[in-house]
Amino acid sequence: MDRREAILLTLLTAFLWGTSFPAVSLGLESGLNPVSFVFLRFGVASIPMLFLSIARGKDMMSIVSNKYLLVLGIINTFSFILQFEGQVHATASLSALLVNMSALVAAAGSALFLGETFGKVKTAAVSIALVGVFFLTTNGNITITREETFSSLLLGMTAVSWGAYVIVDKKMLEKCRVDALGMTTWIVLLTCIFTAPMLLFYGFTPPLNPVSWGTVLYTALLNTALPYAIYQAGLERLSATISSIILLVEPVVAIVFSSLILGERMNVVQLAGATMILCSIFMVSFSEGRRD
Repeated sequence: MDRREAILLTLLTAFLWGTSFPAVSLGLESGLNPVSFVFLRFGVASIPMLFLSIARGKDMMSIVSNKYLLVLGIINTFSFILQFEGQVHATASLSALLVNMSALVAAAGSALFLGETFGKVKTAAVSIALVGVFFLTTNGNITITREETFSSLLLGMTAVSWGAYVIVDKKMLEKCRVDALGMTTWIVLLTCIFTAPMLLFYGFTPPLNPVSWGTVLYTALLNTALPYAIYQAGLERLSATISSIILLVEPVVAIVFSSLILGERMNVVQLAGATMILCSIFMVSFSEGRRD
């Protein structure tokens, strides 16, 4: 595989991940509760991923002893439940933008915990992002509903959680040599396992209509199993930083598809906020890329 093919695979990954936000909103609107949706998505996704990992002839059991596996599985579970719960009362576009601010969180966390630099560009990016979040979530008004506030808080926590995931993942890559796809397969499987006990308290809502089944299968196969596999293939020829810059396409795709499928619209103030967030994420990614 050459560099151009790797870039195309990463672009396809960003496109597929971007479509996940309107798909999740459709699934939640069809009657699935957030915990049931997470359980079904990762349960279904783990099946083809296990088959693919085993077919590649990798030793899957050796990964179980990796001390970072359990931590990453817990963070992944926590992140997706927060995101799905947040999307109950938030638009898919807002969700995509707030969740993708994890790039800023990871940059700040890496400076605090991994000793990486946090210069003027990153400081400016965070400042711009905070103003953008205010415009996007409040539409410029101080008063917003309790549901909107709660959803924005959950999605902000999702970004923090994903930032923590990236930091732990970086630490693991520094310390260990693991098969990336095999590790991801175990994390997907653990997410399903860790979500299962929560169903006892939250309740299980099975897919009872075509939309529910469609969104479960779509998010499991085309938003989880396939993109994780092709992302790892692309990452073999691209640096993690260059990949993160290409993945900026994800929130843009989410906004476009949310408009086409769900009829979501942003006014001028919200578009300004969205633009500021996207610019801030690009600034952080580009500043990382200059050191790559």
